[in-house]
Amino acid sequence: MNHKSFAMALLMAVALVAAPPGSATENGPASGPASDTKSPAGEQLAALLAAADEADLRLNPLNGLQRGDLRRAGEYDDISDKHFRELESTLREQLEGIRRIERPALSPNERIAYDVFRYQVERDLRGFDAGLVRVRQQLPIDHFLGAHIT
Repeated sequence: MNHKSFAMALLMAVALVAAPPGSATENGPASGPASDTKSPAGEQLAALLAAADEADLRLNPLNGLQRGDLRRAGEYDDISDKHFRELESTLREQLEGIRRIERPALSPNERIAYDVFRYQVERDLRGFDAGLVRVRQQLPIDHFLGAHIT
């Protein structure tokens, strides 16, 4: 499981949902009226992504530092069994949350955010199911491996 890739995917998903319909693209202004209104499914997705982002920052404080969020600057990522149980539980809750959202009711941008987020959560959960988390816990923390070289 790669916390940095999860954080990047989550940020991309949040950015896609946060962009209002009709906002400018790299090819110029989008056609159609600009509107800040979201469907109920879009509101549900935005709330899930915001909660997932906060959970990621709480469970992986280094992700916040990489984004300039200093709220947990005195903390370091935990590699205890308790931490990984909480992380797995959080991911499973997020997967259930995304499954409750009706994808067809989302805007095209929201569907991309939905797909990216769901893919990332499912991928991270495969790391738990395959036992990869146990391998990560057993890697040494030394001058060859660790957050200081990533």
